[in-house]
Amino acid sequence: MEPTIIINKVDLLDDGGYPDQAALVKELVEIYRSLGRKVVLVSADSGTGMDQLREVMRDRTSVFSGQSGTGKSSLINAVAHHDLPVGEVVSGTRKGAH
Repeated sequence: MEPTIIINKVDLLDDGGYPDQAALVKELVEIYRSLGRKVVLVSADSGTGMDQLREVMRDRTSVFSGQSGTGKSSLINAVAHHDLPVGEVVSGTRKGAH
């Protein structure tokens, strides 16, 4: 098993609305990579990094794990051409609604 860290919703960092998070993500990526972990930055919404994610998953069994609202279902839908239900993130908790 080869753990890979997937950071989704990077499109939200690009819109300039989260400058502190952009710096934090950059720092985390550097830390994880220095520890020898593969890190893939993606956006299920914009398609950023999806080809790289598909390549990481090619000919393997994959498991997605993470907090509610991080876009796991959206990523699976985009990569595997499924139609899993996805919901809006609840603004108060910033977590998934389903």
